[in-house]
Amino acid sequence: MTYFILFLIFDAWTKPELFHTGWFVESLLSQTLIVHVIRTGKIPFLESRASFPLLVTTVAICCVGIWLPYSSLAVSLGFTALPGAYWPLLLLILAGYIG
Repeated sequence: MTYFILFLIFDAWTKPELFHTGWFVESLLSQTLIVHVIRTGKIPFLESRASFPLLVTTVAICCVGIWLPYSSLAVSLGFTALPGAYWPLLLLILAGYIG
């Protein structure tokens, strides 16, 4: 789904830095959030809450991943700012992945 969105909706065929950035952010967020799914047999966030340190670490990693494309490090990492329409689509992808 991420490939489809990046290539067909945001024309990442002609903007490889956009593809790299979008894929990095989606991958980092999904891998970080899936920790909450595999840590319990219950429904994460609803029936079972992670420890405070795990929640803080998860939020910190996600915030850094979201911030990187807009930081002064972006150019050296080959990142570019993501379009605003990317974020709601990413939320749908992550919700589907976690579900």
